[in-house]
Amino acid sequence: MNNQCRYINQGSFVVVVTPHAVDRASEREFTGALPWFTLFNVLECNNRNQYALVGGRFQCFMNKKYNTIRARWELEVISFTPNKWARKSDVCVLKVA
Repeated sequence: MNNQCRYINQGSFVVVVTPHAVDRASEREFTGALPWFTLFNVLECNNRNQYALVGGRFQCFMNKKYNTIRARWELEVISFTPNKWARKSDVCVLKVA
């Protein structure tokens, strides 16, 4: 298991990919690029804490939050899950081509 987060600086925010998400993306051969700016801007208008992105064969579970210690907005990528699993009712589902 990978035990380090990956950080993708996007200027106005940072994408934080958790070790779990890195492992799942590798195991499930997720190679797609995600439109971080689009996701961040869409999620900014939504007041839920957890989000699911449906793209191709996978769902990407994310949290958007302001990190008070680092004084920055972060889009935390938690996990990649196959689309065959049912979505939770408390998750906002965004469709991205």
